[in-house]
Amino acid sequence: MISIVLALFVASMDTTIMNTTMPIIAKSLGGFEFFAWPFASYMIATTVLAPVAGRLSDLFGRKRVFAFGIILFLIGSILCGVSQTMVQLVIFRGIQGVGAGFMMPFPAIIAGDLFSIEKRGKIQALGTSMWGLSAVIAPLLGAFFVEYMTWRWIFFINIPICILALLTLLPYKEEYTPKKARIDYIGALLFTIGVSVLLLATVVDSNQILYVSVGAIFIIAFYFFEKKQASPLVPLSIVKDRTIRWMNINGFLGWAALFGEVSVI
Repeated sequence: MISIVLALFVASMDTTIMNTTMPIIAKSLGGFEFFAWPFASYMIATTVLAPVAGRLSDLFGRKRVFAFGIILFLIGSILCGVSQTMVQLVIFRGIQGVGAGFMMPFPAIIAGDLFSIEKRGKIQALGTSMWGLSAVIAPLLGAFFVEYMTWRWIFFINIPICILALLTLLPYKEEYTPKKARIDYIGALLFTIGVSVLLLATVVDSNQILYVSVGAIFIIAFYFFEKKQASPLVPLSIVKDRTIRWMNINGFLGWAALFGEVSVI
């Protein structure tokens, strides 16, 4: 749980830490026209990879997939810190976002594996509280690094935290039995393209309707494809449950408000 909390803390912190530093970064690297893209590439990669990571953890084990996410996030953080152009920063933020996407689902997943139903709420609250903590700390850290050091430290600060998250994960003895199921590559591809194109509509300067239309087509194709799969990426049967359906709707509206405000600010 220490490992999960640390990993979730750095992943959520990097969602907002650039809000106070992007003008300085854009001025330093040039390419002001890419101002919104470092944030967008991170969020797109995180959003797309989260359900894929959950499915992969069912097939290959929680510890292995979680550790992969931490390592990838660490590599992405180092690359972001040494970026020389805005294009490089956008690409490396995407790599960082992939790592974050592999880490995000695990507070809920491992809480379900390790704790009784009565305790899961408390454990998941511990994980989600990192969002509140990072929302306060991240802008302050970003402003501190820009004022007294260099903006590159907003990424380098992740290195010791990620290493500590890996070290605290090592003692975890996972009891894992591989599940016999194939990976839904086509479903993952349809989902990735659909969500990516839909989210791109929020950062492009023109043709937003075209992006939304193309993204919607891929999401619809994903829905009908998944209905026919024996081992789907996302089991659509869960939305038939009325409680889960309303939880998803409320969760969507809440997160849309949160990230919409964060990205605008």
